[in-house]
Amino acid sequence: MGTPVQITGVSLGQITKVTFGGVKASSFTVNSATQVTATAPMGAKTGKIATTTPGGTATSKDIFTVTQ
Repeated sequence: MGTPVQITGVSLGQITKVTFGGVKASSFTVNSATQVTATAPMGAKTGKIATTTPGGTATSKDIFTVTQ
């Protein structure tokens, strides 16, 4: 299943991929140009969240921590 995670930022309207520690999100929904809800998949790894758009990939400043 996974855990929903709210991601906020700028220019998020064209996101094509979200990863958690390098593991692809189960799904994601673009809520607005500044907010995306992504589902961290089972098997997600502690690390940075990365969002990909046609313009490139951006990574989070902070580490996303996976707890069991």
